[in-house]
Amino acid sequence: MRLPKLSLESIRGWVFEKKLTRAKKIKSLIIFTVGFLAGIYIPSKITITLTDSVKHRIFWMTDVPSIAEIKKGNYLLFNKDHPWKEKYRGITKMIKEVGCVGGDTLTKQGTEFFCNGVSMGSALPTDSTGNPLPQFLFTGIIPNGKIFVRGHHFRSFDSKYYGFITEQDVVAKATPLF
Repeated sequence: MRLPKLSLESIRGWVFEKKLTRAKKIKSLIIFTVGFLAGIYIPSKITITLTDSVKHRIFWMTDVPSIAEIKKGNYLLFNKDHPWKEKYRGITKMIKEVGCVGGDTLTKQGTEFFCNGVSMGSALPTDSTGNPLPQFLFTGIIPNGKIFVRGHHFRSFDSKYYGFITEQDVVAKATPLF
């Protein structure tokens, strides 16, 4: 049995008609170009959380809005050092929901934090392995330019422990997809 000759011309003949019209060539080039660009662009805009800290897992990243455009309920991807970064291969980026912004009133009653009277969760004294956790100490009106972020899991490492984040910490606005 003789194998067919593999050349660009023979492959094109198997995939396409023998003679492509100019319009079909242009259409094919456009489809290829759009697919190529989407394949490069889309992966850089999607991130996946590694923990149960927030209720969503997959997020679409958009440009960082100015601090004035960040609203309660937005999700942010930001850099913050944390005790478990070695477990996550040195990753210090986190995604949390904005719970309180500049001008809001943050209060603490015992271990529970409140933003304008709405609970942001309680700070735990230790992590799941028994190591002590830092406790954020603040009560009052949040200064402009500061953001209090929260996770949804009761063990979420969020602003209850490390305090406010700033515009310089924010990498991207994260829109939940799933």
